[in-house]
Amino acid sequence: MSAVELDALAAAVDLSALKTWFRTKDVVQHPILSNVSRATQYRAVQALEDKGFIAAHPGANGEYMLVEDDDLMDTFQKAKLSVVS
Repeated sequence: MSAVELDALAAAVDLSALKTWFRTKDVVQHPILSNVSRATQYRAVQALEDKGFIAAHPGANGEYMLVEDDDLMDTFQKAKLSVVS
């Protein structure tokens, strides 16, 4: 997982603490990604979906939810981050 993907994942975790579903634009506008180009931000969100860290809302375009599973927790443990359940 690249550093930008990890930052995008951190943004998704932060957003999911506020609400179950979040929009792509919420992730890319998160302050943690402010120093990353717009195209890279969107590629990172797509990579998170491709890798199964976020799941698209079946009825709404551009909305996602965080997929919490053991792989996600392993990623956060490797990066020495914590997630409050």
